[in-house]
Amino acid sequence: MNMAKIADPTLLQSYSKQLREYCPQWKNGLIASQYLLPCKTVIRYLSSSSDAHVLDWGCGDGHFSFFLLQLGFTVSAYSFERIGKISSLLEGFKRFNFHHCESKEPILLPYQNKTFDVVFSMGVLEHVQEYHGNELASLKEIHRILKPGGKVFIFHLPNQNSWIEMANRVCVKMKLFKKYTHNFIYRKKQVEELVSLAGFSLLEQGYYNLFPRNILRECPAVIGNNIYAIRLFNVLEKIVSIPLKKFSQNHFFILEKKAS
Repeated sequence: MNMAKIADPTLLQSYSKQLREYCPQWKNGLIASQYLLPCKTVIRYLSSSSDAHVLDWGCGDGHFSFFLLQLGFTVSAYSFERIGKISSLLEGFKRFNFHHCESKEPILLPYQNKTFDVVFSMGVLEHVQEYHGNELASLKEIHRILKPGGKVFIFHLPNQNSWIEMANRVCVKMKLFKKYTHNFIYRKKQVEELVSLAGFSLLEQGYYNLFPRNILRECPAVIGNNIYAIRLFNVLEKIVSIPLKKFSQNHFFILEKKAS
């Protein structure tokens, strides 16, 4: 597969067609395009590493594992929950294996030292405390199973300065509606300190998703799956984000384990 094309909105729209019956995050192209930056970032760093062995840590319903398999990686997925219907897609890949683990062990991973070239955390790190773990211990465990020079991609980490998080909390407090808000949200400096304590070098940090996406789940298909509407939405978000990116919903962090 041409890795340069996979992060294009047209291709993401194609993926949403395959995944929408399995994953609410891919119900339409407008929602799916929240993965544009993660997809482009993975390709930018790993375009020459398609034979890498990667871990989708806390894989959830497996949608990001599906993306990684499309890139040619050998993918191990790990979760406290069993993968649902999407398993019928994932099991078609010989390069995929899934490890289900009980949540009574919130930190230790069932892999040998220096097993993986890359580890992905897609909306996972912010939930470890909810399972009686902690972020630093989890990062140190990821450091253990990562090969020297290996990378960690952390996406969908909730930003403390996110206007979306703030608005949701105000609305919930005023009992205007019951929308999901994250129990744990993060400052850039806070994560940088955790990264350093865990023994990683920080290669890159940024913000993304200034506009809310999940509220577009019930958007009419004529709009939500219209490639021109998707591109317009993304262009507007990119322009508005120039001065306001620090108020975006998510952080992303790219880490590296020192080769020595």
